[in-house]
Amino acid sequence: MTGADDTIDHEAFEAQCRAGIESWVAEHLSGEVVAMERLERWRPQWKVSYTSGGETGAVLVRGNRPIAPVDALRFEMACMQILERNGILVPHIHGWMDEPVAFVMDWVETEDRAPGMLHTAMDTPSEMDPERWQATLGYMTHLAAVHAVPVGEFADVKQLANPPSEPRDIALHAVDRMYAMGEMAGNIDPSLSFLQMWLRRNAPTDRHDVHFLCGDAGQFMSRGTDVVALLDFEIANVGDTHWDLACFRGRHPYENMGDIPALYREYERVTGTPIDRRVVGYYTVAFLQLAVIGATFFMMPEIRGGNWIEGMLEKASITRRAY
Repeated sequence: MTGADDTIDHEAFEAQCRAGIESWVAEHLSGEVVAMERLERWRPQWKVSYTSGGETGAVLVRGNRPIAPVDALRFEMACMQILERNGILVPHIHGWMDEPVAFVMDWVETEDRAPGMLHTAMDTPSEMDPERWQATLGYMTHLAAVHAVPVGEFADVKQLANPPSEPRDIALHAVDRMYAMGEMAGNIDPSLSFLQMWLRRNAPTDRHDVHFLCGDAGQFMSRGTDVVALLDFEIANVGDTHWDLACFRGRHPYENMGDIPALYREYERVTGTPIDRRVVGYYTVAFLQLAVIGATFFMMPEIRGGNWIEGMLEKASITRRAY
């Protein structure tokens, strides 16, 4: 690594984070930390086990992505709190933490916690056993419930307060914003420029409905055949539900999503609304392009927590699939 990252004392930083977590648990949960495990993710995260009043508990401390402003983490926390108030199965949020910058949620104990890194997926591809498949089918009911939460519920969330209304804006507002961020960072290459041009030329012109979106749909925890928690709303947005449906195609095959046409049929059954496969195709490209630009930020050596190898693998693989 070169640049600013050379001056970072990672061990001291980790010790500072752990001290802050212990202090927060004592103050807000009246607990004493008995174990703390740093998880391998795109962001700093810790599983924290504690005791309080003779009882044991565990929480997930979810830190910020190295490339993201603090507002992005507050945004995700706010979305999850609103979803919980509307009956969506998300982990309960305990509150905000300033040191380290993070929010704290219930720990969900399951066996399907993959790191979410491409290099691990390539080495040990995920499998779809019969129980996980039944849970994935069941997830479509939960996804439909997320889409049914009124957009007005998010009116106090700045990024979602003024949803797009015209079909072209509905299709492009997320990718245009991400593309502009990539341009500001100098991370746009000809392959990304072509994808952006294609998305602008082929934006659907007859899609008017706007819904709350997971943004990176398909991420959930299961126990047996049951869905126990929906996760990862960091790129939640408002727009066409076909964006979320496209995520299944975007995540597969590195994350095995099973029989994707069957998932779409289940969503149609639950909602009573037909899916336009051509629109799903459009949003598959949009989702993958956004993911590629995100990976380029992860490759920047001056970013704390960056991982050039992982970022390059993501960029090469996702770009190929987008094309």
